[in-house]
Amino acid sequence: MFLQKKKTKLYETEVIEIGE
Repeated sequence: MFLQKKKTKLYETEVIEIGE
């Protein structure tokens, strides 16, 4: 999910929570 974090900065916070 780290790759998506870079692609989606808007959902950076959401991706971080889902990734972790």
